[in-house]
Amino acid sequence: MNMIKKIHSIEPIGDETIKIVEENTGCRFVYVPRDEFLNSGILTDVEALVCRDRDDINAIIDACPSLSFMFIVSVGVERLPFERLAERGITVCNPRGLNSPIMAEYVLGAILAHSTRIWENLKNQFQSHWKKFQCVEPLNGKKLLVIGAGSTGSLIAQKAKMFGMKTIGIKRRKTIVPEFDEIGTLDDLEDVLPDADFVVCTIPLTPSTERLFTERRFRMMKTSALFVNISRGKIISENDLVKCLESGTPGAAVLDVFEKEPLTPESPLWKTNNLYVTPHSSGRLQNFVDKTMAYLIESVNAVNSGKDVPNKVDLIYGY
Repeated sequence: MNMIKKIHSIEPIGDETIKIVEENTGCRFVYVPRDEFLNSGILTDVEALVCRDRDDINAIIDACPSLSFMFIVSVGVERLPFERLAERGITVCNPRGLNSPIMAEYVLGAILAHSTRIWENLKNQFQSHWKKFQCVEPLNGKKLLVIGAGSTGSLIAQKAKMFGMKTIGIKRRKTIVPEFDEIGTLDDLEDVLPDADFVVCTIPLTPSTERLFTERRFRMMKTSALFVNISRGKIISENDLVKCLESGTPGAAVLDVFEKEPLTPESPLWKTNNLYVTPHSSGRLQNFVDKTMAYLIESVNAVNSGKDVPNKVDLIYGY
């Protein structure tokens, strides 16, 4: 790959952050509004581009014959045309791991709210109902199953172990991950699912993980289990989850991501018993895009020094 000397961006970046990028990479930073970018004709000088996976990447590839590096300012990249990017030899990076700490805290917050009966008590408060002998469930000894044992999943497991929980991780390849007591692959999922007290999805959306959870797998879970999805909405069948929650398996669910966003007011998810909805906020940080620039700087400097590029997207596996 050629040296990167100029970075184009169709994503708005703060002036102070642009200055930091230029000072730390030695590259010139050029911002072009995304609604003007593709109207500029053939962009022969665009070698490195900052954009999102929801942009028209195919059109960008066609318009930029010299494009060799792309930085996606989002953790999810499932919309990218992976085959075309690979054919062109374009290196793609993203800020994977940037929001892992806050997402791990979100999941632990959901687990604690469930085990201490916060949600149930709130419902009772709204109904002016005093439930006698309300109990809380200790987390010590409970089993946490994390489907997606990457950076976010590992942080969730690390925090869970502080409460004495047993941690089980599912990932593409069975390797040692210190934060987990056990590691398996998707082939092992149904063996460990029935014993899990908490099931958390952090796995990327790929053709092999779409509709990973349908009615059959939801019904394998404990009636007391909590299911949490902070990955992508299409990992599950929402209709199947609603049906299963209404019959008591699993016991409760937290969804932060959905098949179609935002949820319409008519969506049955709003009123499903024991289903808790948040607006795709588990990993949302203030000034997120500006914070991704540290990852851009690291990646550009690696390219220009001939080193392995960190946070490189695997164009074969799609994440």
